[in-house]
Amino acid sequence: MLGPISEQFAAAPRFAAHSGAGLIDKLGLELGAARESLAGLRPQAMAWALLPQLVSHPVMNTELVTGLVGTAQTSAMCALAQLQDAGVVVERSGYERNRVWQHDGFLAVLDEYAAELLRAGNQI
Repeated sequence: MLGPISEQFAAAPRFAAHSGAGLIDKLGLELGAARESLAGLRPQAMAWALLPQLVSHPVMNTELVTGLVGTAQTSAMCALAQLQDAGVVVERSGYERNRVWQHDGFLAVLDEYAAELLRAGNQI
């Protein structure tokens, strides 16, 4: 028979696998919806290269984009504009310079996941 600490230790990987699978499924749905939004965009457009990066970086600026995709700042701005025009990201800073874009769907999924983890932690 396992003690309380051992039981919690044994349950942790099962919880992580179950909750992580749900997170991946929800992020995949958001990525699919974003792909559909870009359906009319030419295949060589920089927005396609940037799209998968949004999963791990749902908030971006041009400096981050240049590093992630390995492109010039003007190309990074063009990619963000393409994503914004398609409704995939929203510009949140309101500035002309040092602008920040975010993908609201990915952020909502991550916020929901964090809340689930907090609720689960409070039940222990």
